Formats: sequence, structure tokens, C-alpha cells
Amino acid sequence: MFLAHPDSRPPCIPEFDVAVVGRSFASLRAAERLRRELRLSVTESPDAQAARYDEVNHRWEIDTAGGVAARAKIVVESSGTILVEGRRGRSLAQDADGLVVHGYPNLFRLGDSGTPDPVGSVCRLVGHMRTNVLDYIEARPTAAFTNRLDAVTFDRPVPRNLL
Repeated sequence: MFLAHPDSRPPCIPEFDVAVVGRSFASLRAAERLRRELRLSVTESPDAQAARYDEVNHRWEIDTAGGVAARAKIVVESSGTILVEGRRGRSLAQDADGLVVHGYPNLFRLGDSGTPDPVGSVCRLVGHMRTNVLDYIEARPTAAFTNRLDAVTFDRPVPRNLL
């Protein structure tokens, strides 16, 4: 009979409401405001190398050199230098601009978003989600990259095989 060593379990990966990835002044402001104003659990990952969306658990996995460092419902990306993989492993183009991007649920991009106050926009949108008990935001397919609220959906798409 084989008995596993008590410490042979996979390491526990911490889960947060928001992961702020990248190193910039905007990322520091976003993390501080989300903690203070919305009372969210926020992790900062300035050394993140990649962020991958897990379609099964509807969470983002934040990768560093040591492996998966954290999981989060929402990712705020500020640097534009990390690899971002959305649904179906699709990689986000570095030149894609917009605060919210289709195919990348619960991802907010601060750099080159085109809004005068991207940190404030993120805080308002996440606050709206909390107030209305929503856990999902994504740009509609017709607006691949957007800063407009009318081009954003808060409904998670239903796979065709479940219809």
C-alpha cells in the first residue's frame, strides 16, 4: 500500500479579487484605490510574466518565474509587456488598445486605454459590478477594443453546446 508523504500535495495558490500586474505609477494607484475605496483583496505582481484566463474556473492565473503565483477574478494590466492569454489561449496583441477587450473577460488595461483617467474608470466599473452583484465584464464582439460603457457586456457567454 502506498502512502503519500503529508507534504506531497500541490502547493496552495492564493486567490484574490484583483491582481494588478506590471510596474507603473498607474498600477500602484489602481491597487491602492481598489483596496481603500472598494475594500477588495488585491495582490500586486510587478514581476509577472504572463496572465492566463482559466475558462473552467473563470479565474486569471498569474505566472511568475517560479510558476503560478496567484489566481484572481479580475486582472488590471498596466505595462503592456506581459503575455496575456484570454479565452481559447488567444494572445492579446501588445498594440491592442482599450480599457476592456473582447475575448479577455475581467481584464482591464491601463496603458493606452484612451481614457483620461483609466484608474478611475476601472474603479467605477468594478464598483458598478459589486453594487449590482456582477462578476463578469467584457467588450462585446462588435467592439473588439472599447472604452465606451455601451459596448460592454456584463453577461457571461453561454457555450453553444449548452443551448
